[in-house]
Amino acid sequence: MMKKNRITFVICAILLFSNSFAQEKQEVESVKTDLASQLTYQRGIEAAIWAMPAVSMEFFWNSAFRDFGMDYNDVLAMSKTAEPKHKLLTANDVTPYLSFALNLKQDGPVVVEIPAAGEKAVLYGNVVSAWQYEIAAPGPSGDDKGKGGKYLFLPPNYSGDIPEGYFVINSPSYVVTSAFRSIPINDGTQTDAYEYSKSIRIYPLSEAENPSETRYVDGSQFAYNSLPQYDLSYYEKLSNFINREPINEYDKVMMGMLDYIGIRKGEKFNPDAKTKEILTTSIEAAKDIMEDWWQTKAFQPFYENSGWNLMVVDPERTNWFTYVGDNAVWLDDRAGGLFYWATYAPRELGKGTFYLMGLKDSNGELLKPEYNYKLTVQKEIPAEQFWSVIVYDIETKAFISTESNRPGLSSYGLEDMIKNDDGTVDIYFGENAPEGKESNWISTGGKDFFVIFRFYGPTEELYDKTFRLNEIEITK
Repeated sequence: MMKKNRITFVICAILLFSNSFAQEKQEVESVKTDLASQLTYQRGIEAAIWAMPAVSMEFFWNSAFRDFGMDYNDVLAMSKTAEPKHKLLTANDVTPYLSFALNLKQDGPVVVEIPAAGEKAVLYGNVVSAWQYEIAAPGPSGDDKGKGGKYLFLPPNYSGDIPEGYFVINSPSYVVTSAFRSIPINDGTQTDAYEYSKSIRIYPLSEAENPSETRYVDGSQFAYNSLPQYDLSYYEKLSNFINREPINEYDKVMMGMLDYIGIRKGEKFNPDAKTKEILTTSIEAAKDIMEDWWQTKAFQPFYENSGWNLMVVDPERTNWFTYVGDNAVWLDDRAGGLFYWATYAPRELGKGTFYLMGLKDSNGELLKPEYNYKLTVQKEIPAEQFWSVIVYDIETKAFISTESNRPGLSSYGLEDMIKNDDGTVDIYFGENAPEGKESNWISTGGKDFFVIFRFYGPTEELYDKTFRLNEIEITK
C-alpha cells in the first residue's frame, strides 16, 4: 500500500512539475513575443526618423508622376503660383515653381541645359540627391553664375568617358530631383517667367547628338498632394527607395535594423498582419517625435524677446545639410529639425532668401486658432526683390484650404491693400476677416497655424538686426 502511494506521489510530482514547466515555458514565450513586438515598434520609429528626407522625396515625386502624368526628364513648369490645392511642405505662393526628376539608373548620364538669366526672368533653385543633399545650384548663385550652361549628372561610381564642355556633377544617388523658382525681373510678368522656365532642356547623354524634345507639364490647374503620409505606405516607400539606391557605408547599421522589420535590399516589403499593426503605431509615434523636435528644438528666437524664430543651424551637425559629421549622422536634426517640414534646402541659408518662423505672438504665447492677430509690416523692408508672409497648417506644414483660397500676402500686392498713413501695412490673421480689411487678411481656417515671413534678396540691415520685424499681436 505504501509502495502504491509512493508511486502515486511521484506521478503527481511529475505532472505538477510538467505543468509548472509548461506554464513557465509559455510565460517565457510570451515575454519573448512582447520583446519582439517592442523591438519592431522601436525600430519602426528609428527607421522613419532616419529615412525622413528620402521618403519625403519618394512621396513628392510619386505623387507628381500620378497626379500630373509626369515621367523622369519631364519638366514641371507651373504657369501659376501654388495654391492651397497644391499640398506642398511650406511652399510659397508668390513665384511659380519649376521642377524635374532624373533617373540615372534608367538613363545613365543625363544632360540638363540651364538657360542664361533672361531680360525679364531668372531661375533660382537647386538640384538634390535622393537624400535631399544639394549637389548643384544652377543659376546666378551657382556654378554657371547666371550665364547658363550644360550640367552633366553622372550616376554613382560612373567610370565611363566624360566629354568636355559640361558642368560635371557626380551624383551619390540614382534619382536626382530639383526645385526652382522662375522669378520675374526688370518689370517682367508671371507669364514672362513661365515662358522663360520652358527653355530648360533635358536628355540622356547618349542622345546628345540628336536630343529629343523636352516635355513640359503645367500642373497649375490640378490638385496635388506631395505630403508624406504617416501610415504603412511610409515603409513601402522606404522599401522601394532601399531597393533602388546604393547604400552608404555610414548607413549599414540602420540597414541591419531595417532587416528586422522586413525591409531588405533585393526583397519586396511584405509584412505579416501583426507587423503591419505594430508599424502603423510606430509611424504615428515617429511623427509625434518629429513634431515635438520641430516645435521645441528646431528654432531659436531671432531677436531678443521675440516670437520670430530662426532655424537652429549648427555647422558641426548640418554640414551643408547632409547632417553627416565626422563623428555622427545627426538623425533628429535632419528629420524633425528640417526635412519633416521643408524640402530642397540650399547649401547656404539666407543667401538668396531669408525666413523668419512665427510660432508665437508678442506675449510669447503659441498662435491659437480661436484668436485674431495683426502684423504691422514696416514701409521699408530689407529685401531687394520682395517680401511675403504665408500662413501654414501646423498639422500638415502646408497651405490651409479656405474659401478665400489665399494662403499669403506679399509686397507684390501692396497696391491692393489698405495702407496706414505712415506707409506701413497691417496684415491680419484669423478665421474671419476684420470688417473692411478683407484685402489685408489671411484666413487661418480655424486651424492651428504658424507663419513664415520671407525676405527675397535680403540686405545687411536684416543680418545685423538694425531692422527688427514687428511682432504678431492679438487683436479683438
